Amino acid sequence: MPKPKSAHQARPFLKWAGGKTQLLPLIDSFLPVEFQQEKIRSYVEPFLGGGAVFFYLQAKLAKQLKSIFLSDANTDLISAYCCVRDDCESLISSLKNISKEYYALSPSAQSEFYYELRELFNQKMPSTSSLIKSSIKKKLSQTKIHQSNLEVPKATQVDRVSQLLTLNKLCYNGLFRVNSRGLFNVPFGSYTKPAIVDEENLRLCCAALQGVEIAQGDFTVWEKKINKSAFVYMDPPYRPLTKTASFNSYSNLSFSDREQKRLADWFTSLHKKGAKLMLSNSDPKNIDSKDHFFEDIFSNFKKTIYRIPASRFINSVASKRGTINELLITNYSKSAKK
Repeated sequence: MPKPKSAHQARPFLKWAGGKTQLLPLIDSFLPVEFQQEKIRSYVEPFLGGGAVFFYLQAKLAKQLKSIFLSDANTDLISAYCCVRDDCESLISSLKNISKEYYALSPSAQSEFYYELRELFNQKMPSTSSLIKSSIKKKLSQTKIHQSNLEVPKATQVDRVSQLLTLNKLCYNGLFRVNSRGLFNVPFGSYTKPAIVDEENLRLCCAALQGVEIAQGDFTVWEKKINKSAFVYMDPPYRPLTKTASFNSYSNLSFSDREQKRLADWFTSLHKKGAKLMLSNSDPKNIDSKDHFFEDIFSNFKKTIYRIPASRFINSVASKRGTINELLITNYSKSAKK
């Protein structure tokens, strides 16, 4: 990982399938030269996930970036970012209470605690989830969504986010996954003493998120904010390499080949605006050398489709965790860094 400017640099507060922490050195080496020339003034990330690239660039380029726009389709994920930004201390207090209760239990009771918490989370309480959805639907036309506009009682929102963070720390492999009904379904992880609350990092994340605009919705939600001084990093749900290898289930909304093609078309439209673009995805040639799916949908950018080595850490079978290629697709040539 690139060396942080400070030992106290924010890092992702959620573990997310497909997280980019391990790829940050490579991603850094592919950043456009316009960063060095200080021509890039805004950063847009429409598939936020764990936010590793955002936290890294925010720390590295805080003085250069005048505006940052983050979004994701997952309502609970966006709610978590808003809560960390706007009510961090209440969240830390809630997590401390959960942590104290959890550590006082026997191992068998801890497992029971986890499944009861998961069931509670999956109830999608009307006072939380439905209010967020109705508020978001009403305000998406305004493009900009702040936590203060979500019309959710603060304590209730904090409770739900603390549930999400706790489940993320306790579940197997730290994997966020939902089924077709939108229910979180990852089993208990049986860790010896998981760090349910990391006060220092949550506060660092809170500081990093100040002034950042956050929205829930389709990846096009920030389109009007993107111009020639913007850098857009896209990390969509990866196209599965096999029928059984998909980590697409961050929400109950599918991201099919049709959506991948729509994203490629959007990539082209942003290119015409003059924005600098980078997109990550799986490389189907790991399995089938004749699969030209991405070369076909990104036909105008064939010279800037790069294959990079990546470690697959989240797999239920340890022997299947290893290094494979992933894709980085840009609309500019890789330049040597000064």
